[in-house]
Amino acid sequence: MSKRGFEERLREIDALRRSDSGIDAEPELRKALSDKRSNFMVKKAAQVAGELGLRGLTPDLLAAYDRLFEDAVKKDPQCWGKTAIAVALKDLGYDDPEPFYRGAAHRQMEPSWGKEEDSAGALRANCIAALPGCRVDAFELLVKLTDALLDPDQHVRCEAAATIAHLGHEAGAAPLRLKARVGDLEPEVLGACLSALLALDVFDAVEFVAGFLQSPDEQARGEAYGALGAASQPEAFAALKRHWDRDPMGPGDCASAGGEPTRRGRRAVAASDRARRSGCGRSSRGGVCVEPISGEVGGWDGRGGETPG
Repeated sequence: MSKRGFEERLREIDALRRSDSGIDAEPELRKALSDKRSNFMVKKAAQVAGELGLRGLTPDLLAAYDRLFEDAVKKDPQCWGKTAIAVALKDLGYDDPEPFYRGAAHRQMEPSWGKEEDSAGALRANCIAALPGCRVDAFELLVKLTDALLDPDQHVRCEAAATIAHLGHEAGAAPLRLKARVGDLEPEVLGACLSALLALDVFDAVEFVAGFLQSPDEQARGEAYGALGAASQPEAFAALKRHWDRDPMGPGDCASAGGEPTRRGRRAVAASDRARRSGCGRSSRGGVCVEPISGEVGGWDGRGGETPG
């Protein structure tokens, strides 16, 4: 197929999103899902199938998913097809955990600038997010999520923490607390663990998270500020207010070197603003420190832990 023909075919698949009847789109999407030449075509078809809620295409999605695991680097570079299929299956309410367990365990090493890099992080993260909606033993899933907290990909580690909270099992507090204590090279992973603990709200979660406000590491303090500021518990805001009285300058840096707020910074600023409106935290300048100072979340030097996982 020529490049022009391929692009036209992609436009045709994309146009099926506007189909009057999703059922009418099934034959074309089924054909696209069976395409053995382009994983991008499969990706596009899976996305449309999921958006239209076409459960009748579930067998075709599963067949394409299995096919893309065979000679995976050649058939599905960057895991585009497998990832889109996993998302579609989740959106369609597919509740057999096996495809998601398979994706959550997949590693796909591909050449990248003279070295090999794992391209399956997004696939693992999306499969992990789908598992709580499956017919699976909660404790078995918790064990697998605990392993995922050590995944080499930071996005997978963050998703594992969030999924433990979604699972809602109080035993999930144990691996989250351990991971928070051990630390992580990426501050956002610590923030995800602290937020998950507050969502579970067991075993003095607020007190545990508030303890990180005393951390000597500025970015760890920022993650604690952000997690507490986004929490729904009144005790979380009370902890922020108590700390603010002692440290009115707040969480420190809240933006990247380019001036754009990081996710942690945005949460910290929100917490700061809540404290300001409550009347606490006035500094000698009559306000609160929400000015951006240099420092990127992804550039933390790992003082919270020795390993990437």
